[in-house]
Parts: sequence; C-alpha cells; structure tokens
Amino acid sequence: MFEDFSFEALAHYTRGMATIFFVIFAVITYFRRKRNRMSFMLFVTVSYLALGFLKDIIFVLPLFSESSFVENLSSLFDVSCTPFVCAFFLESTRPGMVKRRDILLSYLLFAAFMPLYCLIPSDKVILGAYLLAALTALYTMVLVPFNVVRYNKVLAENISYTKNVSVNWIITCAFTYFLWLTVYAVCFWETTWLSEAAFDVFSIIVWGILFLLCRNHSVLSNLFSEEGMATEVQDVKAVEGNHSRASEELLTQSAEENKGRKVDFIAGALQQCMETEKLYLNPHLSLNDLASAAGTNKTYISTFINSRGKTFYDYVNEYRIAEACRILDTSSERLSMADVATRSGFNSMSTFNRYFLRIKGVSPSAYYRSRN
Repeated sequence: MFEDFSFEALAHYTRGMATIFFVIFAVITYFRRKRNRMSFMLFVTVSYLALGFLKDIIFVLPLFSESSFVENLSSLFDVSCTPFVCAFFLESTRPGMVKRRDILLSYLLFAAFMPLYCLIPSDKVILGAYLLAALTALYTMVLVPFNVVRYNKVLAENISYTKNVSVNWIITCAFTYFLWLTVYAVCFWETTWLSEAAFDVFSIIVWGILFLLCRNHSVLSNLFSEEGMATEVQDVKAVEGNHSRASEELLTQSAEENKGRKVDFIAGALQQCMETEKLYLNPHLSLNDLASAAGTNKTYISTFINSRGKTFYDYVNEYRIAEACRILDTSSERLSMADVATRSGFNSMSTFNRYFLRIKGVSPSAYYRSRN
C-alpha cells in the first residue's frame, strides 16, 4: 500500500515537472521561432507537447480519472504529435523539404483516430495509431541519415567550418526520439504509476538535450534552394575590382583557349587570396566570400577546387594547418594549442586536432614537442 502510494506521488510529481518544463520550453522557443524554419518547427512541436501535458489536468476530476475511454483518447492525442516531431527532424536535415500543407495533412490523419475511437471504442484503433506513428518514425529514421550526408556535403563544398552548422547531432536525436516513442507505447499500453513517472523523466531528458544542441545551431538557408538542395550553379555576373577586366576578357575567348586561361586565372587569384591575403584566417570563410575576393564566380572556384580532388572545406583547412605549423615552428613563446588553432583560422579544437592528425600524422601537441 505504501509502495503504491509512493509511486503515485512520484508520478504526480514528475508529471508536474514535465508540464512546467514543456511550458517554459514552449515560451523560450516562441521568442526564437522566427530565426529559421527549423526554429519554427521546434516551437510548434514543443507547444503541442506542452498542450499534451496540460490536457492531463482533466484527470483531477473524478469523472475522468477512472475512465479508460478518456485515458485512451488522451493517448491518441499524445501520439498525434508524431508528424510535428518528424517534420522537425526532416526540416533540420534538409531545409525546405517539408511543406506546411504536408504537415497539416499528416496531422489530420493522426487526429482522425480520436473521432474514430469515439465511434469505435476498440483497442484496435489505439493499435492502429501506434503502428502509424511507428511507420512514420521509421520513415523519418531512414531519411534523416541520407539527408545528413547530403547536408554535410553541401557544407564541405561551401564553407570552411562546421561549428554550430553541422547536423550530425540530428541523427542521435532522431533515434532517441524513436526510442522515446517506443518507451511511450510500452509505458502506456498497460499504465502504472511507475511507468508514468519513467516516461515523464525520460521526456525531460530527451527534449532537454535536444534543446541544448539546437540552441546554438545556425541554418545556412542561403546554401539551399526551395527543395532543400544545394544551389550548385549561379549566373555569371560582372565583377568589380582589379580582376573584373581580366574575367571579361576570358569570357570572350574561344572555348578551348578560354578554359586553359580561366584555370590559370583562378589559380592565380586563389594564390593571391590564400597565400598573400590569407583569407583562410577568417574562421567563417565561405565559398561566396572567396569567390568575391577572387573576382570570379563561386561555380568556377568550386569546380577548380573539386578538380584537385578536394572539397572547399579541405582546401581551406590545409592552409590553416600550414599556418599552424608555421606558428609552432617559429614562435619563441609557449603556446596553448587552443591559441594556435584560433590564430590559424580554426573555430573548433576538434576540427583542428582532426585535420592536423590527418595531414601531419601526429597530434598538434606531439608536433610541438618534436620541434622543441
């Protein structure tokens, strides 16, 4: 008797914690919703989850607290959050992929189980909703890794950094959500006070981690078209500066001659930008920035770099590693590796260590010790 009372008290306590957590979470994301579509989808998802926890207040009334019918309707409402959560993961890994119309239609499909259960109060309706949620989550689990690979490819071709822009964390969060959905089905198929408490705590942990990861994430929407694919080709525009006249002359040459001269021009422009002006020291250097400084089109720059078997990300970071080695070789003062990374253009220690090891075969610290 005492144990039952303890678990019941614990369940009420954790339910209150979860309710407050999601309400506050919803308020925070409300003020961040206009940053990008991903932030908006997070706000919608969290708000719906908060509403799901708030609706359980009805169970304080004796009329509803002992009703399995109302409890099952409540479960159907909770499961109907699935399309919002999945849309958030898909939007995060492929901006513009999910349309509002698709989200609305998916939600209406899930919401239809509630009136259907009112007409046919059968466990088969509940099972059908759970199966649909599982299939939707499984579909998302299949798409997310592929989207992440494509997203990272776009980043590597266009920017020289990954801090706060990589979406690798989405894979972990998406699979954790699938686990969360499974926990929900297990906990509420045969509800106990302990299962309710476990679900509430698990919800707080999962969504708390997701919020921390999402908080500083930046969506580079300018790299993607409406379909969420990278904008690989741009119109060739007239370029200002010292290189513009040379570019125009190149465009008037015959195709074969132009190709060779264009390569020479781009090679020289890149050498000027990277070796003389040292643009790689800008930790947020992008392909557009480099193309603008070189006085040419980003498609030409990308093609030139790719023809060398490199991505833009690799190309820039090789210069940064060379700069780091120069600093380590010539500096007379004792340096921290974090300082070396910053001075050579990196904004992430993990990227600095990884690339240094890849190119030099040793860690930065080992390289420094071998020189001193």
